[in-house]
Amino acid sequence: MSEDDDEDAYGIEDYVMEDAEVFGVQSMAQTLDESILRREFNEIVAHGYHPGFIRLGVDGFALSVALPAKSLADMISPRALVAWDKRLLSGSHYLTLLISGLRGVHPAVEPDGTLTRVVVARSAAPHFRVGLTPNYKPSNEDTAERLRKYGLKEDYGASSDDPPQEEQAPQYAHSQ
Repeated sequence: MSEDDDEDAYGIEDYVMEDAEVFGVQSMAQTLDESILRREFNEIVAHGYHPGFIRLGVDGFALSVALPAKSLADMISPRALVAWDKRLLSGSHYLTLLISGLRGVHPAVEPDGTLTRVVVARSAAPHFRVGLTPNYKPSNEDTAERLRKYGLKEDYGASSDDPPQEEQAPQYAHSQ
């Protein structure tokens, strides 16, 4: 290998992470402030909710905040809750808020409500979903499934009542 070839063979070790930050690239350790997350989780618990941190992949995660569904009867008439969904007062379900789409960044929002610079640089778009779960913190598998199903339904206009359809091979017209 000639000296010219050696100069052109750059590897990842040739770049310092500090240089990458100029372009908005940061490692998970630099974009997930665990002390802020811990403080926020303590505040959530102090208000009677159950927080959860769900790791998705290498540097992704979702956050959950849950409330036992039965406790809604303290604020909303039981008759109204049963009319909305019978499961709210039967069994041990949790009304769970799932926050995703943060692309490994927390905190994602400035005190004034705007997205942080890192969130904007990563083109992150926070998504909020609410549903009933059997536990205060959905499992990694359930969370990934909920996020995947939600995206497909939203993208293709399918409803949860639609039966699954088999994919068909595309039909091509033959031109002569």
